[in-house]
Amino acid sequence: MDHKKTILNRNNNTRFFICGLLTVVASCVTTADASDSRPLTGSAKRPALLVNIIVEGLDGKYLGLLRDSFERDGFGRLMSSAAYADDIEYGYVSNPVSSAAMLMTGSGAAVNGIPSESVYDAANGRLTDVFADESAMGNFTQTQVSPKAINVSTLSDEIRIDGAGVSKVAAFAPDHGLALLMAGHAGNTAAWIDSKSGKWATTTWYKETPQEISSRNYKLPLVSRLDTIRWIPAAKTLRLPWLPESKSKYPFTYVYPAKNAERVEAFKYSPLVNTEITDVAIEYLKSMSPKHGKGINVLNVGYRLSEYPYTRTSDTRAETADAYIRLDADLSRLFKAADAATGAGANVIMLSGIPAATPYRRDDEQWRIPWGKFSPQKAIGLLNMYLMAVHGNGEWVKGYNDRQFYLNRKLAKDKNLNIADLRDEAASFLSQMSGVVKAETLDKALSNDVAGNINATYAGDILITVNPGWEIESVSTGGRNTHSSVERSANVQMPFYILAPELGHEKIGNTIDARAIAPSVCRLLRIRSPGGASLSPVF
Repeated sequence: MDHKKTILNRNNNTRFFICGLLTVVASCVTTADASDSRPLTGSAKRPALLVNIIVEGLDGKYLGLLRDSFERDGFGRLMSSAAYADDIEYGYVSNPVSSAAMLMTGSGAAVNGIPSESVYDAANGRLTDVFADESAMGNFTQTQVSPKAINVSTLSDEIRIDGAGVSKVAAFAPDHGLALLMAGHAGNTAAWIDSKSGKWATTTWYKETPQEISSRNYKLPLVSRLDTIRWIPAAKTLRLPWLPESKSKYPFTYVYPAKNAERVEAFKYSPLVNTEITDVAIEYLKSMSPKHGKGINVLNVGYRLSEYPYTRTSDTRAETADAYIRLDADLSRLFKAADAATGAGANVIMLSGIPAATPYRRDDEQWRIPWGKFSPQKAIGLLNMYLMAVHGNGEWVKGYNDRQFYLNRKLAKDKNLNIADLRDEAASFLSQMSGVVKAETLDKALSNDVAGNINATYAGDILITVNPGWEIESVSTGGRNTHSSVERSANVQMPFYILAPELGHEKIGNTIDARAIAPSVCRLLRIRSPGGASLSPVF
């Protein structure tokens, strides 16, 4: 912040000197409190409700392309009235779960403990769920999970603490990872749709199993409706000039019959899941009326706009456009319900985009885009043979997960090998394999990890980058399978919006660091920031 120089005239009397001194002191105090953030305007009265929305796969280009198709009270309301940033920066090694963790904690995985949902357990040589917790029983699910793995407080936690437990905090999302991150440690409830049973599920970590989800499971269960549910275009005559004629007519229909073993998962990747989530969230909102307490209530809602993996071709633009239009209608309903619950101007609404899951399918061969296949399983075998030739027999490579190779550190210690040297040898070998653009040791990756996205507890010894367009084949580790994926490094703009009485329709910046969002919202709510947040607020 630039400060004007104060020039004191030697002949000024004491009164003017004291006034000048007080001005300087006041300026310093203001600077210390607000850092580089904008001054807050309007009433100091805190909102009754925070609606926090995280959308997996939100792409700014679709918001621009479909702007004329949106309702006034959905995306249209955000785009015309909210403070916003064009893009959220998540840094190195970002995925949906790690990105959501950054938003909620104000810190990267090195601090918050959440690098991804699936992590490699080096001690047992298998992949495991980072949220796995045998002490937490599932309600309406066999999955035992909790937010215990989150090492620091979250935005939701801080709101609950500030309200001394009076505030109600709930989270509803397609999967447990996002639901747990949004509800935090101290939330009242977190609920998601179980991929096997199709029921709304939660965990005994939370004190509350909402009546809304229990009732829905018994009276309106998803599995009893799936046979009759069809995903067809929401707008029959919608014409999009940027789509080819064949796509602009929306020629698709998707069904979810009982014979399809993956029908619940397929439903969860369709935009229909967002409508299901909205229905439950609105029902729960009725029990969060401000009359129940004086604290700030929080309704966390997770949505999905990721590429639909169950299409016949890799061109999913028509399905994606329809997903945005459907979500727009869901947002409109949610915003109206929030206004009805609190009264206009008594709530804060924020919406953040996070990266989508890695695409499943490469481009059709007719386009002749260069591609290849990278097999982690073959890479493990070849690397192990190389290290045996150099250092003797043994299982030198313990496992693989998400472009990371795990070496046998115990074996290296037993043979008196320096682990850093072993990593260098392995990285040099892997870098020569077809499809590998770069192989980097953990030591080097940590030194370049400005955002703190790498958690050393779970990180592999060598991290590789695969050539864009190449397919990474599925791999089985410890009985848990991963799906094939296609490498893409192209930047996708993931916007941020916040509607608040104290913020006008203004651009916060072209890019905003994901770690700055939580402390910024906390400043707006006039509560303390999450314990791991280190960046200054930006509004």
